[in-house]
Amino acid sequence: MINPRTNFDLAIVGSGPGGYVAAIRASKMGLKTALIEENEIGGICLNWGCIPSKALLKNADVINLFKRAEEFGVTYSDLDYNFSKGLARSRQVVQRLVRGINFLLKKNDVTVLKGRAQIKDTKTIEINMADNTTTISANKIIIATGASHKNISGIEPDGDTIITSREALESPVVPASILILGGGATGVEFSYIYSTYGSDVTIAETRDHILPNEDQEISILLESSLQKIGVNILTSSKVLSISRTETHLIVQLETPDGVQTVKVEKLLIAAGIVGNTSNIGLENVGLIPKDTFIEVDPRMQTIVDGIYAIGDVTGLLPLAHVASAQAIIAIDDILGNPTDPLDYIYIPKATYSNPQVASFGHSERTAKESGLSVNIGRFPFRANGKALAIGESEGLIKVLFNPINGSIVGAHMLGSDVTELLATISMTNKLDGNFEDLSEMTYAHPTLSEIIKESAMEALGKSIHI
Repeated sequence: MINPRTNFDLAIVGSGPGGYVAAIRASKMGLKTALIEENEIGGICLNWGCIPSKALLKNADVINLFKRAEEFGVTYSDLDYNFSKGLARSRQVVQRLVRGINFLLKKNDVTVLKGRAQIKDTKTIEINMADNTTTISANKIIIATGASHKNISGIEPDGDTIITSREALESPVVPASILILGGGATGVEFSYIYSTYGSDVTIAETRDHILPNEDQEISILLESSLQKIGVNILTSSKVLSISRTETHLIVQLETPDGVQTVKVEKLLIAAGIVGNTSNIGLENVGLIPKDTFIEVDPRMQTIVDGIYAIGDVTGLLPLAHVASAQAIIAIDDILGNPTDPLDYIYIPKATYSNPQVASFGHSERTAKESGLSVNIGRFPFRANGKALAIGESEGLIKVLFNPINGSIVGAHMLGSDVTELLATISMTNKLDGNFEDLSEMTYAHPTLSEIIKESAMEALGKSIHI
C-alpha cells in the first residue's frame, strides 16, 4: 500500500525564487506538492544574494547621503558608521522574509522536506536528511537547484583571504583593500558597498567594460561614476599570479597598459556561475548537463518526460525574477494549460549600484548584430527638475525604437531609482505600445519618470527640455 505522505503529484528540488514559487503555485492549483531543500528555504537569492546585498547597498546609500549632507544645508560632527550593525540589519531582513515564505508554504499545504535530494528514477527521489533517509514518489519533478560561483583556474576560495559573495555577506569586517575579479552586477555592487565603507577597491574585468552585457554607453558612464568615488577599474585584464605575505595577497594582472601589481587584504571572486547539477542523480534518468547547466524547452521541460528544470540551473538568464517566471510556466505546463515562452532579450535586468543600472531589450551593439535599424532617444537626469531637486542629477535614459513601426527595441538607464522606472517602458512594450505612446503620456510633475517621456520625444526631435 502506498503511503500517502510520501506519494506526491509534484516534487521540487530546491527552494529558491523558482522552487518556492513553483511549490506555492502548484499547491494552489490542487497539486499535492513536496519541496525539498538541503539548506535554507529561499535559496541563495533570499539568504545570501539578492536580499541581503540590497540591504547593505541601502546602508551604503545612507552613508553617502550623510557625506553629501552639506550640499543640503545639513552639518554634523563625528559621523560614525558600523558595518557589523549594517550586516546585522541585513540578516534581520532575511530572517523576516524566510519566516514569511515558510508561513506561505505551510498555509498552502506544501510538504517541506529538509535534506539532500538524489533522483533515483523519473518518479522517485531519495532524501538524505539529518537523522534519516526517506524516499518519496512523484508524478512530476522540477529541478530548481540553482547555481554557485564559478571558480577561476588556479584561484581557489579559502573563505578567508580569497572569498565569494557568500563570505562577503557573512563577514562583519570591511577589508582595508580588496580586489574584485569580475565586473558584472555582483562585482559592481560590492565595489560600491566596500568603497563607501572606506575600502580601497579594484575591479578586474576580462572584457572591455564592466557590466559587459549592458549597453556600452551605460557601462562607460558607470565606470566613470565608480572611478569618481575611488574605485580602480581594470578592464581587458586577467590574473597572472597570486602570492601571499602574512597579511596580504600580491596579485599580478595582465592589463592593456602592461603588468600591474595589486596588494590587497582580500580577493573576491565574482566571475560568473556554474549550475548545481553534481551529485543529484541526473545520470540515473539520462540527463547530461551542458557546461553544468540543464537544457530545457520553452515549457521548461527537459529531454526526460516528466522532469522539468527552472532557474539558474538552466543557465538561460540567471536572475531571480526569471526563475519565478519559469516556475509559473512549468506549473502551467504540468497542469496542461497553454504557456507563452519567455523572450529572454526583453526580460528586465537591474544592477543596484549608485547610480543604478536597469535595462531590457537590445543594446545598440546587439541591435546592429541582429540587423535591426534603430532610432535612439536620450535624455539626461541633469535636465530633469526632480533629479536636480533631490540632488541626483547623474544619469541617462536611452530608448531604442524601430523607425518603421515605432516599436520599442530596447531601454537602457543609469541613474537614481531607475530599477523602479524601467517597468513603465517594459509594460508599454508588453502592451504593444510604441515610442509615440511613451511621448504622448502625461507624467506627473515633477517626477523622474518624465525623463522617459523626454527621451521618447527626443527620438522624434520634439524634446522640450534639451
